[in-house]
Amino acid sequence: NIYTPINPEAIGIEYGDRPFAGYLTLGQFRENYLFQRRLYIKSAIDLGILGPASLGGRVQSSVHYLEPTGWAYQIQNSFIINYYFHIEKGLYSSPNLEVNVLGEANAGTLYDKIGGGISFRTGSFMQVYRGPLTACCGNTKKREWQYWFFMSGVTDFVGWDATLQGGLFNQKSPYVLASSEISRIVFRASAGVAVYYHRFGMELENFYLTPEFEGGRSFMYGRIKLVANF
Repeated sequence: NIYTPINPEAIGIEYGDRPFAGYLTLGQFRENYLFQRRLYIKSAIDLGILGPASLGGRVQSSVHYLEPTGWAYQIQNSFIINYYFHIEKGLYSSPNLEVNVLGEANAGTLYDKIGGGISFRTGSFMQVYRGPLTACCGNTKKREWQYWFFMSGVTDFVGWDATLQGGLFNQKSPYVLASSEISRIVFRASAGVAVYYHRFGMELENFYLTPEFEGGRSFMYGRIKLVANF
C-alpha cells in the first residue's frame, strides 16, 4: 500500500497534507459462514513493515514518468502487527436482493478503529452467509453463474492511523500529522459488480472516502479482485 500527498513531485515537505507512507504486509484470514444464524464472520492477522523497507517509494518511482521526490521525507521503518475483524448480519434476503448490517474493528500498530454500516446487493447469487463459492462446489443447489451489483456504506471511528501519524515503534519520521489533525470520524462508501463462475470470480469496485485529516480532501479509488477456490 502506497500513500502520497496531492502533489508527489513537489520539492520539500508538504505541510498540511498527508506524509509519504508505504507498507507491506503478509497476512492470514479465516471466514465463517453461519447460514442458520444469517451471519458472515471474517478475521485476519497481518504482519509486515511500514516505511522505506516496504519499497513503496521504489515501486512508485518505477511506474511514474515524473519522479516523486517526497519519499525522502516518508514515514520511517516500524514493525506492523494488526488484527482485523468483520461481521455481517442478514436483515433481509430474497433470491435477488440482500440487505445486511455490518461491523468492523482494526487493532494493532497500523490502524486502531471501529466502524459499522450497511451493505446491499441485487442480482443472482447465494446469500453471503453461505459463501460466494459454496453453491457451485457441490454443497447446495447447483448454480454455475452468480452475478450481482453491490453497495455499502460504513462510518469509522478512528483512534490511530500510522500512515498519517507514524509508527508506534519509531517516532523519528521527518513529518507526520499531529493527533489533533486526524479526523476521528470517517465515512467510506463503495459500489461495484461481481461475476462468479464455478470456482472462480471477479469483482470490480469503486471506493469513496471522506477526508481523513484536517484540511484533507475526499478521494476515490478503484479495485479489481480475483477469486479462486481450490
